[in-house]
Amino acid sequence: MVYARLKSPHGNTTMALHLLEPGQELHPGAVRLYFEVSELRELKQLCKRLEKAGVTLTKQPQKMRWGWTHAYLDDPDGHEVSLYWAGEKRLRQSK
Repeated sequence: MVYARLKSPHGNTTMALHLLEPGQELHPGAVRLYFEVSELRELKQLCKRLEKAGVTLTKQPQKMRWGWTHAYLDDPDGHEVSLYWAGEKRLRQSK
């Protein structure tokens, strides 16, 4: 996996770039958007509020192999949206 995360020199704001793994595809012109929440509890509450408002989650909050918890949904244009909590592994250094 090719992944780069850039941190602002002023605070904790980050931006990440992630190259899809071989065999993974998004429809032409598609992007995956990531939105981070500050607490796991907040992620779960947000997902419940979205579902109550009629939003369909394509994946409920789930801890991923890299340690972050993600929930997924599709926006009206078909772009995948990830709502996530990274916890202690948020700014982990690669080896």
